[in-house]
Parts: sequence; C-alpha cells; structure tokens
Amino acid sequence: MLDTVWRLGEKDFDVDAFLVKFGLKELAVVFHEGEKRGQSKVQDSGFNILISENINSLENINDINQFMAKHKEAFDYLAKLNIHSVLDIGCTVASNQFTKSVNISSKLLGALSLLNVSLELSVYPAPVDE
Repeated sequence: MLDTVWRLGEKDFDVDAFLVKFGLKELAVVFHEGEKRGQSKVQDSGFNILISENINSLENINDINQFMAKHKEAFDYLAKLNIHSVLDIGCTVASNQFTKSVNISSKLLGALSLLNVSLELSVYPAPVDE
C-alpha cells in the first residue's frame, strides 16, 4: 500500500487562515503551536493532508500530480513565503516481499523543487499473512 501525505509545520503560521483561503480545511488534520499532543507540546502550527491511498505506484504518483495541479495556488503561495512543506510517500512492505519500487518522475521532482517541497519515503513493515 502507498499512502501520500502532504505535511507542513511552521512557527507562527496561521494554519487555519491558509487552509480556509485555499479550500483545504475539510481535507486537513490540523495542529497548533503550543497544543499538547501526547506527552509534549506542539512546536509548530501546521497540517497533514492525505493525498492518495493506492496500491499501484503509478496511480499514486498520478494522484499527487492531480492534487498539486488542483491546489497549485496553495503550493505557489507557500513557495513565495519560503515556507517548506513535505510530501511523504508511505510504503507498506511485508517481510516476505522481495522489493517495492516507487518510480518518481523527474518532472514531479522538478516541480517539488520549484515549490520548496521535499519528498520523503517512509517504509512501514506489514504483517505477513500465513
């Protein structure tokens, strides 16, 4: 399974105003600077937005491209303010699976670079069905 999440955390960031301005409020899990989460306080304000849940890596990348095109103004706005965000592609791999490859096109990598967006690949172990 591949899950892609757009993450942003920034000090003194008005996350609610940003999400409302760009029509993203309904999609976001929001956190605010100073809020208590678990045993500690949140250092930054920001959000997590699930972009894609997909088994096929090409479809996952297509979902990312579509999301970025649809919300281009939001990405451009953050880039102009030099606010860094992250696309995190989470990949679930079972211990009996040899490999899992995710092809990320140079076009997508270039677009992310221009928008000050980093790419993270997170690999999670999955239980093996016996």
